[in-house]
Order: sequence, then C-alpha cells, then structure tokens
Amino acid sequence: MSSGTWASARAVALHYETVGPEDAPPVLFLHGLTASRRYWIPRVFPLAAGRRLLVPDLPGFGLSPKPLADYTPAFFAEALLGLLDRERNTEKVSVVGHSLGAILAGRGYIRIAKRMRSYATTRGRVLKREEYLFNYDVEFEIESYLRYQGDKFSDYFDANTYLRITKALDYFDPAADYGGDLTKALARAKAGFLVVSFTSDWRFSPARSREIVKALVDNRLNVSYAEIDAPHGHDAFLMEDPRYHGLIRAYLDNIEIE
Repeated sequence: MSSGTWASARAVALHYETVGPEDAPPVLFLHGLTASRRYWIPRVFPLAAGRRLLVPDLPGFGLSPKPLADYTPAFFAEALLGLLDRERNTEKVSVVGHSLGAILAGRGYIRIAKRMRSYATTRGRVLKREEYLFNYDVEFEIESYLRYQGDKFSDYFDANTYLRITKALDYFDPAADYGGDLTKALARAKAGFLVVSFTSDWRFSPARSREIVKALVDNRLNVSYAEIDAPHGHDAFLMEDPRYHGLIRAYLDNIEIE
C-alpha cells in the first residue's frame, strides 16, 4: 500500500507517496517533465519488498503546489531536501530519475552528495546561439517541439509553470561552476552510479550519458552504464520495457547485497 503526505522546505511544499516499511533502505523516485508521481506508482510496487520508496510530485506537478518562483534545479533540490529531512533513515538514500528527474537528481547529488548512496539515471540539447538569453524566445532546437507540446498540455498543465520548468531543464549544466570540467564537478561524489540511455533518445543522447560515465570513471567511482536499443526516442522510458525495468530492479538488489 502507498500513503500520501506533505513535506516543506523554505516554504516549498511537496506532495509525495511512500511505499514500504519505514525502517527499510530508502529509494527516491523522480519523474520527468509533464509527468507526476503517477508515472512511478504502478511501476515501483515490485521494488517495494525490503525498501522504503519515496515518490514525490515535484513542485509544479501533480498534487504539489505551483508557487510563483524560479523553477531552477536549486529550487527543486530544496524541496527534495525537505522531503528527506521529514522522512526517517534518509542519511543515505538511493535516487532514481528520468528526463527532468535525472537532471534534478544530478543537481541534488551535487548539493547533498553525502546523503546519496547511489544514483540511477536515464539521461541532449542543441543551443542555437552562443549566449543564454533568459527569455521565452526559441533558444534551443528542442523548444519548437516543446511549444507544440505546450499547446497540447495546456488543458491540464499550468502553462507558466511549464515555461519556467523547461528553462531549468535547458540551462542545466553540472560543470558550469567548475570551469566546464565535469570530472571536477563530480569529484565530491561518493555513491555508486547507474546511467541508462536509449539509442534513439535525442533529448538526452547516449553521447551525453557517456560523458557523465567518463567523468565518474575519471574519479574512480563505481559506475554501471547501459545503452538500450529502443525506437521510441525520449519517451522510451515511458514504455513497458522489461530490459529497462529489470535493469533498475537488479541494480537496486545489488545495492542491498553490497
């Protein structure tokens, strides 16, 4: 059974559900853009045996509020810190994220590296100009697609929140504060990593995932990488792919063995 509750950090409220016993090892699941906790809930029950699963609606999604704020990765990280502070036994936590959730997991990892036990992610963007404009013009090639999706989602998703969140996604650069050196940016990491990519995903391309893997290897960290051959593009992680789900399950099982 799952149960819903609320957490807040620095006035950032967050709705989330929990599955599994309170004293079990915690696993935090972060959904992607335009999704919610409802993506994960039917998929995580097979993983609940012996684990405490934390499944939030990120701010601006699902049942969580949509505050007037800059939806930056740091903003989301503060909300997630509030969730972890509210729960028991979260000094060490495994994190699973896809799409936007993978970006936020990465940002959260950099901010609170000591609390992350492991990090599993399914993770491209092409900037049309050399500088950031910080406005709503089309800066990235992907934004033409996103504008189409914005019309599609307008009936059930707050449009202003959508615009702000996509900027947080597009501007994400974990190496920005480290002179563009991704290896240096991840030097404080202590957790093990699982990075998963899909061959046809042009939004988070396998080439970008391999850059992350290389930076982790350069830091002599424990990292596993899988590149799944799938024809569904960025939405491949939404499909019922037994290879993907089996990979996540096996990785989490190995964490407990270690």
